Amino acid sequence: MKIKEFPNAACPFCGAKLDRATCAENDHSEPTPGDLSICMYCAEVLEFNADMQLKQASLSTLLELDQKQHALIDKAVQRIRARRPQP
Repeated sequence: MKIKEFPNAACPFCGAKLDRATCAENDHSEPTPGDLSICMYCAEVLEFNADMQLKQASLSTLLELDQKQHALIDKAVQRIRARRPQP
């Protein structure tokens, strides 16, 4: 599994430092602008901008996803949320 490091990336929702990314479907792929990511702390769906910084995923990007991509995101979000400490 190929891991790409991003030393200055942070979640725009919770502020967590997100310094690495990997591809869920391709072991040899690196993220590019427009690709989606998920915060491992708050489980929000994020998008890489042109400078490879993370931003809130745009509605238009999310609407363009197919059913398989939505299912992959939903599964990842559920797993992240299941591991969070409960109040």
